[in-house]
Amino acid sequence: MTAPFVIEPNAEDDMTVCSCCAGAPGLRGTVLYDGAPVAIYFGDPAGMPNYPLLRLGLVTGPWEDGTQPQERLAVAFTCKPGAGASAGPEILPTEPFLPGFQEFPFLGKPLAGREIARHAEFPFWLELALAIIEGDPRLIEIKSRREAVANRPGHPIRRVASASEPGQSSP
Repeated sequence: MTAPFVIEPNAEDDMTVCSCCAGAPGLRGTVLYDGAPVAIYFGDPAGMPNYPLLRLGLVTGPWEDGTQPQERLAVAFTCKPGAGASAGPEILPTEPFLPGFQEFPFLGKPLAGREIARHAEFPFWLELALAIIEGDPRLIEIKSRREAVANRPGHPIRRVASASEPGQSSP
């Protein structure tokens, strides 16, 4: 693929870092490629503020009118910040179950965690997961530990906003 993915977060969702911090945490969104949907995603927080962890569910395949869930695949990953300051997130296959989104495994054929890394689509799913983590501003905690700490309220280091991030402030 040469064109970038377009990440469209569901604006009605609130993201918290763990299920003990809110009654209904989690987020959803759509991934477009060349103007067409290629995936929907679900983010289910599973960590704590000091140890952010995210279960990321992807449902990939055809989304045109008339398509059926059997034509799509539902896969899940456990995502956490990378260990180093410049390390990207760690993304590991896991079982296709997201406690906050019971409907997830019914939107596509669920693929077991042990099967994900052997599947031909595995590189594509990793590319999608990285694009979602980079493109959904609610997932700042997962990008990298250094960036997540620097962007916490009250921290003296603030990320400089790009032109596409209204409402962010620089130091």
